[in-house]
Amino acid sequence: MMVAKKFLDNFDEIVNNENKDVLIEFYAPWCGHCKNLEPKYKELGEKLSKDPNIVIAKMDATRWEN
Repeated sequence: MMVAKKFLDNFDEIVNNENKDVLIEFYAPWCGHCKNLEPKYKELGEKLSKDPNIVIAKMDATRWEN
């Protein structure tokens, strides 16, 4: 999975790249549904990490709410 700082620095470039498939989880650390999804999301990121055309990322949406 992409590291938040690296991802934010290149957000537009990554998201708008027509040659990549991008899945972003915008999560809240306190959210029960987000916590339940975490192991599966991490597993997905690990399984697809070797494919250079797929980006699996997550972003703490509460850090950017203002």
